[in-house]
Amino acid sequence: MQIETILPFDISNKYRFVESLVYKSMEKAVIFEKNGHLLITSKKNVEELQAGKIPHNIEDILKSRRFIIDKDEKEKSYNINIKPEFFMIDMTNKCNMRCEYCLRNTEYDQDSISYTKLDDIISFIKSYCKENGIKNISVQAWGGEPLLEKDKILYMVNKLKMKNTKVHFSIETNATLLTNNNILSMYESHVGLGISIDGGMNIHNKQRKFISGKDTYDIVINNMQETKNIYNNRIGTITTITRESAKKIESVIDNIVIDLGINNIKMNFVHLSNYRNCNDICLAPKEIAETELRIFRKIIELQEMGYSVIEQNMMAKLKNILFRKYTDVCLSCGCCGGRKMIVFDMHGNIFPCELTDQPEYAIGNIYNGIPLISQIENSIKGKNSFFDKKENTECIDCYWKIFCKGGCTVRVMSNKNNKDVDITECEINKILYPELIKLIIDKPEIVNKMLGWDGLYGV
Repeated sequence: MQIETILPFDISNKYRFVESLVYKSMEKAVIFEKNGHLLITSKKNVEELQAGKIPHNIEDILKSRRFIIDKDEKEKSYNINIKPEFFMIDMTNKCNMRCEYCLRNTEYDQDSISYTKLDDIISFIKSYCKENGIKNISVQAWGGEPLLEKDKILYMVNKLKMKNTKVHFSIETNATLLTNNNILSMYESHVGLGISIDGGMNIHNKQRKFISGKDTYDIVINNMQETKNIYNNRIGTITTITRESAKKIESVIDNIVIDLGINNIKMNFVHLSNYRNCNDICLAPKEIAETELRIFRKIIELQEMGYSVIEQNMMAKLKNILFRKYTDVCLSCGCCGGRKMIVFDMHGNIFPCELTDQPEYAIGNIYNGIPLISQIENSIKGKNSFFDKKENTECIDCYWKIFCKGGCTVRVMSNKNNKDVDITECEINKILYPELIKLIIDKPEIVNKMLGWDGLYGV
């Protein structure tokens, strides 16, 4: 695929056209500029722009989407306001499995939240929503294995009800405890389920075993099918990709989508862990980017075969370039931990991410009497290193920095060779975003199917 560039040029003494990327098909074209604005137009219009001329029929829309700006205007930053809307509550660090890449200390640090602390966190969230007029929030109970504390999850759902705020509940589970009774309890309480499965039997059983060392695949598959029946197939899966499973990523996806009938999937790459020696199963940044491209191509292939499958990370990036607005805490505008997402530990301490529960990254706690937003602002001003700006010289000219903002904070902190930016996210974005732009113009019918609308027909 060839992505070309429209070089900046002056229109008059007052205006200039900003540098943009362009992809052209037979008749149509997409142009994209560094602040995240996109325009689908004719190939003829783009060729005029490449010749340094402004087509009169699109001049107004070029101005409104900021392809044309005042010559003296400085680049505006696209920032996310501090307004948490996604909350994670640590129910337990107990787990009945021992996955080879686990990011939590489930071996020795066995504990669960008390009802008293849970009540206090619920009251804190309700007060925050009332004081700030928050209309919608999402709350995820996590662990360990959250279903080990099923009763507390149901208690939380019952207690966390507000007159003027809609609450969306979810958990991610290893599915081994999804008995018929547990499934019904979650379904009747409107708790969304994400099920962890790493592929076919051999890959899954190697990576995800019970504490005893016994395999888990057959139990997971059986419970997943029961869950699908009760939830009318409205469940999703989370797959952790290791070096071994990356080699077979197409068959991994086929197994989940075709064999198991799941159409909402999420493919996450294994992180380095402080509690497991998993260095050998982690992939290098370029390997991750190459695997991400294979995932993209497989999803498109399945769409063309008639499977209505979406991959959540890819979907977030597609929405970035189409709508240029916040939709994902990790991928819409860089890491939004502490700004859009808040994590409560079992003692009422507040953290910006579930993967950073070390004391030095704490934002505050629910007992200090300070409003949540003020605690976050104080933590940023107090030089909490989690909020350090992530940028290097290569970011300056990058078209994707508007969405990336340096990438995943956890990856940056765990990368001992580079403290500037998340190199993995850089490698992914350089490959995936151009492919998404090409998809928009070449196969709008696929984009429409993935988005569940018909907004791109006729481009």
